[in-house]
Amino acid sequence: MLPGVPLKEAKYKALTGQRPLDTCLFGDVLYVLYSLNSDPALGPSSFLKKIDLNNFDGNFLQQPSVYARDVTTPGPRSLNIVDGALVICGASPEILSLDGSTVVYDEAEGRLNPVWNPGGWVHYWEGKVYRGYGYHVPEQGVDVIDVHAQAVIHHLDLDIRYSGPWQGELMYGERINGDFAVYSLREQRYLFELPLQHYRLAYPQCRVVSRVSEGLAYVLVGDTLLQIDVSSGALLREINYLQFSEVQVHMQAERLSMADACASSISVCGTSVVLTLFSIGGYALYLDLTTEQPRVWLWSAGCKVVAFNCQGDLIYGLSNAVPMAWDKYSGEVIWQTKNSTATNKIQVGDQWLVFSQGAGYIQCNHWAKPYISPQRPA
Repeated sequence: MLPGVPLKEAKYKALTGQRPLDTCLFGDVLYVLYSLNSDPALGPSSFLKKIDLNNFDGNFLQQPSVYARDVTTPGPRSLNIVDGALVICGASPEILSLDGSTVVYDEAEGRLNPVWNPGGWVHYWEGKVYRGYGYHVPEQGVDVIDVHAQAVIHHLDLDIRYSGPWQGELMYGERINGDFAVYSLREQRYLFELPLQHYRLAYPQCRVVSRVSEGLAYVLVGDTLLQIDVSSGALLREINYLQFSEVQVHMQAERLSMADACASSISVCGTSVVLTLFSIGGYALYLDLTTEQPRVWLWSAGCKVVAFNCQGDLIYGLSNAVPMAWDKYSGEVIWQTKNSTATNKIQVGDQWLVFSQGAGYIQCNHWAKPYISPQRPA
């Protein structure tokens, strides 16, 4: 079912105190991974809840855990679904099946390579685990693990900085030389590499943000959005989005410099892109890259804006910590809650919209029917 307009009030809310958590929504099932637990009444230091949102009483901590273990490595843990499995990065990385109780890979009994940082990232694809040496040492490459043999079988000289999660065979992002690159695990080679120095000249401190969707790579670097064909490495479009008249007006009204106005995040669905700025004077800029003139609309009535671009006619977001939704084709605010939330992560499932943040807050909103925009093209 396509996304719809949720009720004004959240159906479920939870504040779990100082226990860090991460959430992952899959259809109408919400996985909640807790870490750094210090309350003996709740059990081991890390545990996982698998919650059927359609049949839930709202008590997150009283929900039975499907998995629990003591993690001696300090630090929080992150959770994502990759290639049909639950992939846990951070302290003592591991991989679980979607039932949450079957361990596919873990480092509980020690690391297969003692050189790995005990807190790091893993990627999962076609039954193999790809283990980075640590978040901050991409130059050390990636080890390939056979999950059945529980052994390192190969090493990749791959130096792309992890900003994941990745999906499938493609690893992409910024290399240690500063270039953007896409690497194929199937072919075990870089498909292409694009120097970014030209785009950094005015913004040497800018963070490169990238996404891959439907064979296209989208790279946000400073005041420029790049669209690249993954198979050929050809640069298809180069969009200087700060030069759009609406953005210029917004910058003047908020007294933003060029550097301060550069978007901080990107969300891609198909060939539509939402750029957002999470700061004072924030905005959401929606671009449809199937058209010759890609600008569609700018929303700039808030600050610290986050947006999630998904299938359907709505874009969900946050502004001033208030959950909201925009019509994808007009930019009109269709929905927003009365109260703010201390969240920064947005996930969309089957009739469920979940906001969460790592310090322990979860909010679940429900909708009954899909939203069809009156501005939707025929």
